[in-house]
Amino acid sequence: MHPINCALDDNFVSDSNNITMTANTALFILGGLVFLVAFSWFKAAALKLYSTSINKDAYDNKNEWFNLLRVFLVDWLVCILGALLTGIIFVSLFNLFH
Repeated sequence: MHPINCALDDNFVSDSNNITMTANTALFILGGLVFLVAFSWFKAAALKLYSTSINKDAYDNKNEWFNLLRVFLVDWLVCILGALLTGIIFVSLFNLFH
């Protein structure tokens, strides 16, 4: 494993011993992780709230599986776009005030 060091240059710099990550890249990753954690907590709370109202016989219905697939795809897109946009916001705020 190579150590990851944060630096303020604009590029990834790689040599034989370490990889240097820019502050912008680190903030972008942090922003994406913040969004994913917050969205996961939201989904866990929603699942706990609505899990008591799920009809157990609905699992045999193919229409329900299609609805679950649609919910999964929407959540997947929300995670992708949210992580990207939150990362961009973190980096933009850093560059604005730095």
